Amino acid sequence: MKTVVIVNSNAGGGTSREEVEAACACMGDLSVVMSEAPGDAERLAREAVEEGADRVFAAGGDGTVNEVLNGLADGFDRVEMGILPMGTGNDLARCLGLPPQLLDAVTFACDQPSLPTDVVHVHGETSRFVLNVSAGGFGPMVGEKLTSESKTFWGPLAYMKSAVESLAEIEAFRCRVVADEEPMEASLLNVVVANGTHVAGGIPIAPSAKLDDGYFDVLLFPDVALPDLAVLVPMVLAGVHEESERLIRRRCRSLRIESDPQMMFNVDGEIFGGTPLAFDILPRVLRLVRRP
Repeated sequence: MKTVVIVNSNAGGGTSREEVEAACACMGDLSVVMSEAPGDAERLAREAVEEGADRVFAAGGDGTVNEVLNGLADGFDRVEMGILPMGTGNDLARCLGLPPQLLDAVTFACDQPSLPTDVVHVHGETSRFVLNVSAGGFGPMVGEKLTSESKTFWGPLAYMKSAVESLAEIEAFRCRVVADEEPMEASLLNVVVANGTHVAGGIPIAPSAKLDDGYFDVLLFPDVALPDLAVLVPMVLAGVHEESERLIRRRCRSLRIESDPQMMFNVDGEIFGGTPLAFDILPRVLRLVRRP
């Protein structure tokens, strides 16, 4: 089996090709390639498909995983994907229950088969595939304040620090949403489209979401009074918010959203674009190395 490992050279405080090759020796016919700049991992994944790879692993954080996913899009039916968590947030790895240490993750990958997995397709002026979570409103505002330096210094706490710094800028959006065939209008602070369960370095934003059920979970956070928000935020951090009357939750195959003003969205933690946007589930199109 021909395996390509695409490594974010900045992940894990900087990891060399030789270190990864040594860790991944059990993978047999192995090629390790380094991603040095944004867009590299997507290009390298596309090249791996063209060159006949059987398995392609993303070694890095959530941004690297998303780039590799999109690079594999034309080969979903031909190539298996795997993840070696080496970033700051590693939210998808957490959702999948992957070992956090490189050697343990490699051992897991060598022993584990791939399983059919859902992917979300988001499209507006451009399009992108999403494996974990896409969020709009407050979430991308937090992401815009993150820097590589803050993530290196603060680790997972960088997301919380950025969230606190963004509170003063929080704004409401007048939204029209169509969840499957159900239209609704609301003033919203945040919108979450979740295929996976965790965001922002470990927050269980959608604990009930499943990667292979043919649906994504939608969480709409209305523009509520500050006391209600003060109650809701700790519930979100504890993962006990899904049935709260202070938010709107749906399980969907498709979602359409328009807003005024324009609401910006991220995909797997990386800024993508703004409304109007459409989200669609692609059931079980990706073969992903993971636990059942």
